[in-house]
Amino acid sequence: MYSAKRGASTAAFLKDTRGKVDRKAVAALVFAESGQRELEFLTALTHPLIQANIEAELCRRKLAGTPIAVLDAALLLETDWKTCVDRIVFVDAPSGLRLQRVQARGWTEAQLAVREAAQLPLEFKKAKADWIVDNSGTIEKTFDQVEKIWQGFC
Repeated sequence: MYSAKRGASTAAFLKDTRGKVDRKAVAALVFAESGQRELEFLTALTHPLIQANIEAELCRRKLAGTPIAVLDAALLLETDWKTCVDRIVFVDAPSGLRLQRVQARGWTEAQLAVREAAQLPLEFKKAKADWIVDNSGTIEKTFDQVEKIWQGFC
C-alpha cells in the first residue's frame, strides 16, 4: 500500500520551481529499478482520470457533430481506453531509430528500455492494430500512409 504521508512528501519533490509537475522527476521515480510500487500508484491515480477526460472530450466532439476524432495514446491497449475507439493505428519504427529519436530528447538507452518494458510488447500492439504506419522513412512517406488511412475514414 502506498501511504498518504509518503505520497505527499513525494508529490512536493516532483514539482518544478513553478509548481508544475516535473515529468523527468516523475519518470526517474516510477521507472527506477525500485519504482514498481510508484508506477502502480501513479497508474491507479491517473488512468481513471485520463479515461474520464477522454470520454468527456469524445462526447463533446460527438455532440458538436465532429465525424472523426483521433486519440494519441501510447498506453491504449494497456488500459480500458481501447473501449473509446473504433479503430487502432499503430505507428512503428525500428528500435535503432526509436532510440535515436528519444536520445535527441535527452533520454538514455536504458531509459527507453525501461519504459518499453513497462508496456505491452510491440508485436502484441501490432497484432491488435487495424493499420500499421511505418515511421522509419521520410515525413512525406509517413504522411502518405496516414493520408491513405484517413481517406478510408472519409
